[in-house]
Parts: sequence; structure tokens; C-alpha cells
Amino acid sequence: MIGPRMPPSPRLPPLVAASIATVVLTASACGETTFDAPGFIEEANSNGAELRLGDELLVTAEDREVFAVELAEPGEPGAEEGDGHGGGSLTVTADADAALAELERCEGAVSLLCYRAANVVIAFEDVIPPEELERFEAAITKLGEG
Repeated sequence: MIGPRMPPSPRLPPLVAASIATVVLTASACGETTFDAPGFIEEANSNGAELRLGDELLVTAEDREVFAVELAEPGEPGAEEGDGHGGGSLTVTADADAALAELERCEGAVSLLCYRAANVVIAFEDVIPPEELERFEAAITKLGEG
């Protein structure tokens, strides 16, 4: 469940927002990694993302699962449960091609910051403080290097 909303932070300048809006991780030569929601959260958190997986959300498409996801405060125990701060969604698709299509759809929304890792797309509202996004982006980059 998504916790209380933070008051909106100042909107990032368009060029800064555009430069951080998409992080795409490439597949390794030995095959594309696929994740389920808990597996992605565990892997991302092992790299410092501090994400909390929320409830599964209702979707009309049968080829994906969508969950609430939040960024936790740095150092908060139990990053997988409880109240978080930056709200968004985590979409698990069947494969990387479906995730790429989901990423393109997500990027069409002006107020979302969208990220893709293998078959997972994460979308955050753009009111997340830059320091929280930096921590998340660093963790996602590490996930892609591993």
C-alpha cells in the first residue's frame, strides 16, 4: 500500500528530467535475465535501491503484473515492507521485448520517470527528490553491470 504522499518538490528542468528519465539495461551475451516482482526488488535492493514492493494492482492486460512500489528512506529497515516516500509502479512483463513496449508507453506520460531492467519497467511520479532518484539510478546501473 502506498503511504502518505510527500508534498510536491520543485519540478526538474526539462533537460535534466530528460537525461535521467530513461535507464535501459542491456542483456548479457549469455541471455536475457528475467525477474518476478520480489526477485527484482531483492536484486535491486542488494545494489542499494531501497525499494518497497506494495500490493499487486488490478490490470486489464493478462500479459503483465503491476505492483505498487516505493522508494524507502535511506537506512530504513525492512525496505520491502511498510511506508515509503516516492510512489510508483513496477510492471513485470513476459520478456524484454514486452518491457521495451511498456517503457515506450510509459515515456509518453509527461509526468512519469520511467526505467527498464530486463522484463521489468518501473515508473515513478516526477515529484521524487533528486537525491532519492540518484540512489535508485545508481543501484539500477549496478544491477546492469552485474
